[in-house]
Amino acid sequence: MTATLTSAYWEHSKHQAKLVNNGVTLIEMKFNSKGALIKIGENRLVISRHGFWNPGLLIRENNTTIGTQKQSGFWGTKMEVILDNEIFTARTKQGRLFNITYTREGVDILTYKLDTLKLKPVVQFEIHSYELPQKQLLLLMAFGFYSIKNAAIEAVSNDFIVVAIA
Repeated sequence: MTATLTSAYWEHSKHQAKLVNNGVTLIEMKFNSKGALIKIGENRLVISRHGFWNPGLLIRENNTTIGTQKQSGFWGTKMEVILDNEIFTARTKQGRLFNITYTREGVDILTYKLDTLKLKPVVQFEIHSYELPQKQLLLLMAFGFYSIKNAAIEAVSNDFIVVAIA
């Protein structure tokens, strides 16, 4: 299934988002003030923010933490992501575009880019590698969308466009 995500796209509104691929919903997210409720297949997960001095995100399933994303660099541009006891790195860059790139062992896996120069901000995502289990890729996509959505809201508005790069 993950090898066919080249036609996947996010449908979103202020309070919910869906990753759709060939008419099938892969991820559903419903946002609230504390985070988001996530549905991936039959799995129901919760993503929430935690921490004050070193903020991060948690993904929980049945009150068990299955993933974390927390800042690890001094300037806040590097994050450590742990999914199923595997460590990934996420780096953010700011400039004309704000982007988040997830890597594992130096190999780029997923990039989200936020272009705020347009009337409506445009979020693009590109999957660079499918060399990981589908569940991990979908969890990275959820972390990434949640993170870039928050950046888009802080930068300009709730009203933004999401585009996939094949």
